[in-house]
Order: sequence, then C-alpha cells, then structure tokens
Amino acid sequence: MKVIELTLKEIAGIKFANIKFDNNMNIICGPNGIGKTTIINSLSHCFLNGYDISRAKMRIASKEIGYIKVKLNEQDEVYEKTFNVSSCRPGEKSASSINWEPRKFISIGVERMFEYTNLDSIERDSVNGDYSLAQHIANGIPLRDMKNWFANRSLFSGTEGALGPNSKRNLGLAKQVFSILDECYSYSRTDAKTFDIFVNTANGEIWYEYLSSGFKSCLTLIWGIIKEIEWRFQEQDYLVREFDGIIVIDELELHLHPEWQTKIYFALQEIFPNVQFIITTHSPHIVQSAKGNQIIALAADNEGITYVRELPNIQYGYQGWTLDEVLQDVMGMRSTYSDYLDERLDTFYKAIDEEDLNQAKVDFKILNQILHPNNPLRKMINIDFKSIGGDVND
Repeated sequence: MKVIELTLKEIAGIKFANIKFDNNMNIICGPNGIGKTTIINSLSHCFLNGYDISRAKMRIASKEIGYIKVKLNEQDEVYEKTFNVSSCRPGEKSASSINWEPRKFISIGVERMFEYTNLDSIERDSVNGDYSLAQHIANGIPLRDMKNWFANRSLFSGTEGALGPNSKRNLGLAKQVFSILDECYSYSRTDAKTFDIFVNTANGEIWYEYLSSGFKSCLTLIWGIIKEIEWRFQEQDYLVREFDGIIVIDELELHLHPEWQTKIYFALQEIFPNVQFIITTHSPHIVQSAKGNQIIALAADNEGITYVRELPNIQYGYQGWTLDEVLQDVMGMRSTYSDYLDERLDTFYKAIDEEDLNQAKVDFKILNQILHPNNPLRKMINIDFKSIGGDVND
C-alpha cells in the first residue's frame, strides 16, 4: 500500500495544498507553521475507520468545511477518497468512515521518550484490538517496553512453540540492528536471571543501557516499528521485512545528534525495504543525504496557499551541497548568518556604498573579531574595505 497523492483544503494552518509522493522515501521540510505535522495528522485521519480520535482539524479562520482527499495504490489498484473535517476546537474529535487496511499504516509522533529500567520480570505481549490500533494511528505508536519485548523473545526463542519461523527471523533482524547502526557493535546475549541485554563493542561487552543516547534512540525507534508490526499481525507468523505499508514519522531527527540523523535515515530504508516512508524534518543533514526526488519542500504564497517548491532533480541528490546551501536553497531559510552578523554586514556595505570610511572602519574591526578564522567573507571584506582607501592592517 502506498500514498500517491494528498490534497488538503482548509485543514489546520493549510488553506490549500496538493502533494504527490514517492513510493519509497519522502522527506517533508519547510519553516515552522507551514503544515508538516498537519500532513501527518491528515494521513492518519484516513485510517481511523470510524473512530472519533482524529487530530485533523479544520482551519479556524475558514468558514468552509475542510476536506482531506487522498489517493492510494494497493496491489496495483488505485483508490481515492475524500474526508470532510468540520471540527476545529482542540477538544473536539472527528472520524473517518472508510475501511482501508489500518494495519498497513504506522504513525510515529514527536512524543518519544526513551526510558530504560531494570526488569523484575518479563510481561507477555498485550492483545491487539481495533480501538487500540486506532489510538496507535492517531497518537503514534507507543515507544516503550522495548527492553521487555526484546528480552521476552531472545530468552524464549529456543522454547519449542514459543516463536514461529518468521518471528525468529524478526528477532534475528532486531539483533542485527546493533551492527546496522554501527558495524563496531553487535548483540551479545540476554541474561536469563536479570533480563539484562549485553552488547559487544571494540572495548568489550557492555550493558545495553551504556550505549550512547543517540544509539539507544535509533535502536528503540527501529525496535518499536518491528514490535508494532508483530503486534498488528499477532494471528500470523508475519515476516517484518515483507511489510509493505506506510510509515510516517514526525521530526525524525528528534533527540538525535547530526551523525545519528544520517544513520537512522539510511538504516530505516535498509531494514524496511518495502515501506513507503513519509518523514517530516528540520534537519539539513537528512535532506543532504536524500535523493532529489525524495524532498518535499513546502512554502506558502502571498494568498496563504501551500505549495511544493520546485527543486533541481539531481541524480545524486544533495550530497554535494553544503549545509548552508541546503538550508537556503532547499529548506527556504532566509540566511544562515546570525542576526548580529547580518546587521554588521548591512552597515558595513552601506558605509562602503556611501564611501563612509569612518563607519566602514568600525564595522570592519567588528567583523574581523566575530568571523570564523577561515570564513571566505574575510577576503571579501578586505577587498571592499581597501576599495575606499581603508587600511586592513590598521
């Protein structure tokens, strides 16, 4: 199942928007308030199957009823449906009415807490149900109890009848995640007495809890998806790597250092090769790693209409672009300089244009103090200062 196209009218902060999606990876970027999370909530709305827990809201300034129009491809059949959204107050809920397969839509929100505690015992898996599934879709899957889930499977995988063949393969995949995220790490063992998980590193075996926070965040996110897929198909011995649904993730980079932002982007595609990912981000590092056709850069015109900015469809994406170039030319940031640096440059060049040597001298000294030692701007301001008779050695 894949989303082909989404049209929104009078939904949350979006007056109108039409977005087309890639079958594999979609990275939605743009300034705050442009509607990135609204797109996530709108897609989730379409899979609630009548439960009135949707986070999709009508645009408060509108007198018209909002609508969400979505086009899907399921096994080479195209389906299209329009959902009206009339509620706009925070406490009000709305429902969708179509019975699309909700198990193929996974949502991960921004409320992600990664807690690691000692286990006094191992609990059984919770039983899935239609309402619980709808909650996971509307609010995002719960990323908790990952240690309990992994310890349960790793300790009982050898017990006859405890896990089916595909469930054992899913456990093997969960163990491989350590090495996928960092080839210097690998799963070691799970202690049957304490339920502690141990990891092999270049410096010897360590507790799972001793991994860096970025490593644990990525690990927990991936384990959470594996766990969720198994939970949704409890009646089957389901092979996770064959999951061919949609996974939406709001702010993929949340809690992650830039190094880990890139790692999780590539790891998700390697571990879930048949999934269509729809991700929102503020991270230029993630955009820099993507292919050109995977970027959905949002902007708004003077009429408040949201649109997708036209970007060059480059064979190698933006891997050769600097972060400044990505921030300005892809993500629409006006300037990557601080406000203070922008102000100093403005007054300096105004003084150059007016040949005001005294003012230019003041700004020239300040710029030389605040600029990075290797910043190419240094050469430019030297040339421009000399052009009106300034002494760069003064």
